[in-house]
Amino acid sequence: MIQKLIARRFGKTVVAGLLAFASAGVGGAQKLEMELVYLRDGGFTPSKITRPKGKFILVVKNRSHVDNVMLGITGVGGSILAPTTALVGLNQDYVLDLPATTSVLIDAAHPTWTPLTIVTQ
Repeated sequence: MIQKLIARRFGKTVVAGLLAFASAGVGGAQKLEMELVYLRDGGFTPSKITRPKGKFILVVKNRSHVDNVMLGITGVGGSILAPTTALVGLNQDYVLDLPATTSVLIDAAHPTWTPLTIVTQ
């Protein structure tokens, strides 16, 4: 109930951050770090992030002037690592668990836009 109230007032990003923070000290639960990126007209800012392999929260803030955004993550060679999903609203967060590789977050609806390269080591 409290999660829904916070989400309505502050957005899903705040709820995800609070849940990650709260789980950090509960019975050995894994602490999830967050990465914040912006989708602007023309692509992602920053265009590259580097992080250790494993789970993290990717927060995407849509600051483009388009509503039809379809995000997908591919690996090197085009293998699909996560299904394409619609970006609903201005902010969206995803819990990702990427292997040690180079992945690319693309907007499939705008293939000429600059993708986000995610390097996991």
